[in-house]
Amino acid sequence: MSRRQFWILTVLLAIDNRLITNREIADAAVFNTGDFHFIEFKTNAEGNSDKAVSYTYDKAISQLKSTMDLFEANLSAVGIDFKNKMNIGCHIVVAETFPRNNAVEITKAMDFASNTLVPLHFDNEIELLSNMD
Repeated sequence: MSRRQFWILTVLLAIDNRLITNREIADAAVFNTGDFHFIEFKTNAEGNSDKAVSYTYDKAISQLKSTMDLFEANLSAVGIDFKNKMNIGCHIVVAETFPRNNAVEITKAMDFASNTLVPLHFDNEIELLSNMD
């Protein structure tokens, strides 16, 4: 029995200071024909307290929301329903040495999903799904 293989083009799009400047915006996006994931890197962030960790996450969330809103508005203006056409996700990437707080991450992810209907992830890996099934 042979197994069919498909190659799916995956693109990494630099957004902050490349595609868009002078705005509070996410750093990048990675996407293919079915998935679109916004990414905010906070790898230089330091946090010695719960307040500092929360501040880092709040700043990243604000940047992700701003970017999603901008993409959605611009695509809507040309007749594309972005949120319903793509599987959208958002990711905050921190350094391995950043003091992670699972309770804060879960709370922020639940609030984010409740407000945007988009999942928020704090992992450093993104799985893109193929829509060729």
